Amino acid sequence: MAMYQNMLVVIDPNQDDQPALRRAVYLHQRIGGKIKAFLPIYDFSYEMTTLLSPDETHRNASGRNKPTHSLDT
Repeated sequence: MAMYQNMLVVIDPNQDDQPALRRAVYLHQRIGGKIKAFLPIYDFSYEMTTLLSPDETHRNASGRNKPTHSLDT
């Protein structure tokens, strides 16, 4: 068996049982190394990009989400 020093384990937040984590702990107990858990989270703001204009999408992506005009009366 190859000697793994680092293991990346994907955690499924929709399940109580985590077979990948269980397997990684088993391997860690047998051969050592480090375990890093990864919890992927989908960012729903990506869905909004289909509703925005190209300029708005670019501003959001670059972190400059400022209004282009003022609503002062």
